[in-house]
Amino acid sequence: MPTANKSTLLYCLLLSVAVGLAHGQNSGTSSGYRTPRGDFTAAEQRGHGIYLRYCVGCHGVVGDGEGETAPYIDPRPRNFTTATFRCRSTPTGTLPTDQDLESTIERGIVNSNMPSWRPTSDQDRKDLVAYIKTFSPRWKTEKAGAPIQIPAEPAVTAERIKSGQALFQKLECWKCHGAEGRGNGPSAETLTDDQNRPIKAFNFHDGTRFKCGSTDQDLYKIFMTGLDGSPMPSFADNVKPDEAWDLVFYLRSLQPMHTKARAIAKQLGLKPINPVAVPDGQAQEQGGGAPAHPVPEVAALPSASSQRPEAPPTPTESKPSAAPAAGAAEGAAGATNPAAAQPAEVQPAPESKPAVASSAGAAEGAAGATSPAAAQPSEAQPAPESKPSDATVTGGGKAATSAVSPPAELTPVRPRSGLSRTPAANHAAQRMPAPGKQPIAELRQLAVVDEAGTLSVTLTLSGPVVPELRRLDSPARVVVDLPNTVTVAPQHRIAVGRDGAKAVRVGMDGGVPPTTRVVVDLTRPLVYEIVPGSDNSWILELHAAPDKNPGSAR
Repeated sequence: MPTANKSTLLYCLLLSVAVGLAHGQNSGTSSGYRTPRGDFTAAEQRGHGIYLRYCVGCHGVVGDGEGETAPYIDPRPRNFTTATFRCRSTPTGTLPTDQDLESTIERGIVNSNMPSWRPTSDQDRKDLVAYIKTFSPRWKTEKAGAPIQIPAEPAVTAERIKSGQALFQKLECWKCHGAEGRGNGPSAETLTDDQNRPIKAFNFHDGTRFKCGSTDQDLYKIFMTGLDGSPMPSFADNVKPDEAWDLVFYLRSLQPMHTKARAIAKQLGLKPINPVAVPDGQAQEQGGGAPAHPVPEVAALPSASSQRPEAPPTPTESKPSAAPAAGAAEGAAGATNPAAAQPAEVQPAPESKPAVASSAGAAEGAAGATSPAAAQPSEAQPAPESKPSDATVTGGGKAATSAVSPPAELTPVRPRSGLSRTPAANHAAQRMPAPGKQPIAELRQLAVVDEAGTLSVTLTLSGPVVPELRRLDSPARVVVDLPNTVTVAPQHRIAVGRDGAKAVRVGMDGGVPPTTRVVVDLTRPLVYEIVPGSDNSWILELHAAPDKNPGSAR
């Protein structure tokens, strides 16, 4: 065959292959590409073509974030199959709105390889969101969360900036972001995302944009919704809506731009926080001039072994307590137990009936004192907000000395970071007997069963974990904290909508070690308790209170 004919034939073959590949990629029917389902809507069909054109290289054919370029990208592309999104206007653990996703596509994500797709049309972005939602079954069973309400932005003042700095310290933001907000805190090098990949804390001195936008409202939303899938938690349980603006103004004063907040901070001569110092007002909680410990919002607790009624201290039985003093009676009671008087430990508050948590008086607390193992479940009644220390130790020395003794095997438990000491009312916090130091565990499965008026939430873990059970108000909810635990459970939010429960959701804080929090949102008062299951599992049970028995702490 002449050389010219061979060249022509080879050219035709290559052209045919190229045309076939191009047609297959555009139609999604070539080998390796996802074939559009017959039940796709018109918008999903259009979004499929846009996804193959712009997104598949990073996010992968099946939306799992494992595209061809993914191994070379840091941070890694979003995995759409889990439906976990950081930039949202909805509460933590809930699905974002379509507008949230469209805004992210249009805006891009700062400090990542996700570019802005503003040149695409509004309709293209809507179609793309419709297709992205086909990757996860969560969109079939859950609705998007309701966007949080953002109060009107107040005027920037010196008082608000100083208040924001105090919040930055109190909430321990510095542990990740550093004392100066440069992303170099003591925990920064240990941070990982929900896929156990290293992640960096944000440096507020680097640029003017945040991960999820550039406006004050965007920063506000980050505080109050959290960045799901990252160590950045939601502070909706820790910060009042109006106070969050103070934190916004303080962080704005750190950024390299000419803002009123930065000008005011310069006039004030505002210096970086001192992480060891106690925030304003905490010294009073610890009892006047008592030595300050860098553990936020924890008042000194009485000795766990004290069961005697209150009596004036005598020289033969009272010694100076090494723990921070919260009152003379507490110091005397704690001095009888040398093991409990170690300055490095903070004893947990002994359990009692709700009369103590509601400050009903020492007489009621003493009359109802029984063994924690035999007590009844606690009814989740809404109550006015109070400081955590008020809910933990109430009624002064009387309530402290009339509290019951926990089991002998109960060991001192160090309080976690300030993230768990929320400003909401903390009723009858339940602490189970704590074993020795444990490795990091995993929450592997979350199951919810609603049967015969009882809601059972089963938490399946990889190893032994001691849960902390409590009720919080505003809004009413029951919370289970799992210390030393990360969540790998595929469930982030399970809608209930019956028998007094709205939903069950799970999240994780940014502490070291981490803590996973399971929350049951309530629509009416319920009795609740947590009991051990099999194979490293715990079962949280909630049901309506009997008519004539409001329940008590268990």
